[in-house]
Amino acid sequence: MTRILAFLLLSLPIPAHAAGPEATARSFFQDLIGVASLAEPDTRTGRVATLVNEKFDFSAFYERAVADHWSSWSETQKGDFDGRFRKKFIDHLSNHLNFLDRIAGATVSYATRWKDGSHVVVTAKGRVEGKGIPVHLYLIHSQGVWRVYDLEISGANLSRNYRGMINYVVRNKGFEGLLAKLDT
Repeated sequence: MTRILAFLLLSLPIPAHAAGPEATARSFFQDLIGVASLAEPDTRTGRVATLVNEKFDFSAFYERAVADHWSSWSETQKGDFDGRFRKKFIDHLSNHLNFLDRIAGATVSYATRWKDGSHVVVTAKGRVEGKGIPVHLYLIHSQGVWRVYDLEISGANLSRNYRGMINYVVRNKGFEGLLAKLDT
């Protein structure tokens, strides 16, 4: 009886939320590559929105990208920023996936580097025309789930780039200026 129960338990599919960091990174990256091949902009944006909302941890991203301001903002300000930023982030990502289209047919290798018990960097490297194109996916383990919280593509780190832009706008135009910038 114990063997039958063990067999049944082991043969059940593993839920997506139980995936480890490399499996989560692979899934996220392969989904991005799939979206990159879509020609219709609205379809592409919709698929990016679904992917990002399911597998991206905006809270962890904000700790890096908005660190200088996040703690001083009210919950209302955080909510206003989050809604506008997500839209801008999704639009930006959907419009700048063309480089991944080149990787679609390439073999992609993955390497995992643990930063600590809950932070991992998975590097996906596709070889195109003899050149390796590295994409670093930063993952965090929170509430039993691995999620991507930052990306670095060919040396350009998303949170670092957004942090510079956000700091500049907030210093020069304040919080309302930042919201206006996100709306453009």
